[in-house]
Amino acid sequence: MRRRILFFAIILVFMGATAQVEAESYEYRTSISTWMWNTPTIMREPDEVLQDLKAKHVQKLYLQVNRDVPEYYYKSFIKKASQQGIDVYALGGSTKWLKRGDQRLPLFKEWVIEYQKEANKTEQFDGFHLDIEPHAADGWDTDQQEMILRFQKIIADFKLLANELQLPLELDQPFWFDSVNYDNESFGKGILSEWVIQQVDGVTLLAYRNFSEGNNGINKLVEKEMAYAEQVDRKVEVAIETKRTGLDYLSFYGFTQKDIDQVFAEVSTQYESYPSFNGFAVHRFESWRPFGRSTVNLEEEAWKLYKAKENVNRDHNWTIQFNTAIDPTYTKIYVENSEGIVVDTRIKMSSENVLHVEAPVEGYQKGEAYTLYIEEIRSRGGKSLSGKLFMPFYVE
Repeated sequence: MRRRILFFAIILVFMGATAQVEAESYEYRTSISTWMWNTPTIMREPDEVLQDLKAKHVQKLYLQVNRDVPEYYYKSFIKKASQQGIDVYALGGSTKWLKRGDQRLPLFKEWVIEYQKEANKTEQFDGFHLDIEPHAADGWDTDQQEMILRFQKIIADFKLLANELQLPLELDQPFWFDSVNYDNESFGKGILSEWVIQQVDGVTLLAYRNFSEGNNGINKLVEKEMAYAEQVDRKVEVAIETKRTGLDYLSFYGFTQKDIDQVFAEVSTQYESYPSFNGFAVHRFESWRPFGRSTVNLEEEAWKLYKAKENVNRDHNWTIQFNTAIDPTYTKIYVENSEGIVVDTRIKMSSENVLHVEAPVEGYQKGEAYTLYIEEIRSRGGKSLSGKLFMPFYVE
């Protein structure tokens, strides 16, 4: 979600050059989603789960439909989640759905239909979220086109059901579906990722990497889908993994919440101007839960993101120029390292509307990532900066 707002014009001097930052800018308001597969947890500790979701600023929860959990617990949990501004989607999906005659798919549909009829409006699911993964089915390697056709038929059928129930339909999709073609009589020919994006209201791109840059980083992996979604007016959120995997680069397992926030900022810098960009999803809540709360409350505190700066010198001083005289007694500007520790910078003013953030005496650490925060500024006339600003930068 973005809206245009006005704030003080700011000039950042970077690497000896002065760059004007537009006085009209996008407000960075990220949407955060997560999957919850261990549904019985809402029976044992619903309030604790909601507390942790709120601390992580989750706005959308994909809650697996487990028919062994009594409906009462769903109703109570969803109602409380709604009161906290969290949408709850009915999560379902399995490669077994692709097997002819398997009953898991019809049972899922029947359960959701019946539940939506019986639940009060505040207790109902807010949408469907499917995680089918046809590429993991037994027949993918031997008869890929048949598996794709079955997958497409399931999506087309769910689209009708979602319309009937007046619910949005969302789907998990691996980033590499843009390299998979389909060819059948029912749906014609084309690129699978484009077909999926067209059919659903929103796609969650499984871009499982713990870094954003480079040819194998998140930004590069999602660029085709992000561009196509913009063409067809669809929404895309970028997903990361937090549980342990066989390959270290696939997951943030062993990392910190600060590391996740840093990568989110880098991806947002790349795609903030895309109307199709709809935030992030973290897989999965159970493995993400121990990471702790987000280091910056971007949603509630209305932080704005400035484009990240790279190849910054170790002794670089930042110059910030405002279009009005500022009150030096009402400034809160600081720099944190990648671990969230405030580094020893010095703030100096050279004129009534220009201040400088000087590097630490020993300089910034080579190869380290930092973030400059402008949390509070007030003009001499008593006007406060509209929103708070943060800018990641990387020391060469």
